[in-house]
Amino acid sequence: MKISEKLQLIKQISRLSQENLAKELSVSFATLNSWINDRSIPHKKKQDKIDELYRLHTGDNIIPDDELVAKKNLLFKKNIENKSIIKVIAGRIDLFNEFVLKLTYNSNSIEGSTLTENDTEAILFRNANLRNRSLVEHLEAKNHQTAMKYLFKEVKNNIKINRTVFYSC
Repeated sequence: MKISEKLQLIKQISRLSQENLAKELSVSFATLNSWINDRSIPHKKKQDKIDELYRLHTGDNIIPDDELVAKKNLLFKKNIENKSIIKVIAGRIDLFNEFVLKLTYNSNSIEGSTLTENDTEAILFRNANLRNRSLVEHLEAKNHQTAMKYLFKEVKNNIKINRTVFYSC
């Protein structure tokens, strides 16, 4: 894997700014920027420090040759760490409501809905009747919310989600 790819993955995983990552490596912002953009290559000692940071932030002892393999490994690791994320969301009403709002708004928006996020929130959580919006848009939002509540209820009850679950509704 190229140095620039390692640095970008380190930045992404660690959520360090480029300035803070430069400090971690004891180099200037400009130097780090030239490494990230493949304009120069660090000396061996700095490459070793980059490898050390990569191992620290990814938890991998072996650095893959290919960036895609590295990203795949990170996805598998995150998947294992967050196996019960749906149950966490379902267990916290604030997270659940935010999740349903964002998913409903974005899904309906993709389908052509003219509702704003605030309109969607008013319909979902305050049962508002927005006179300047169509009944179809109101119903699509409420139906999406109902479907999400049903789905999360099934997940909370450890029901395996498959086609049969949806045909039994």
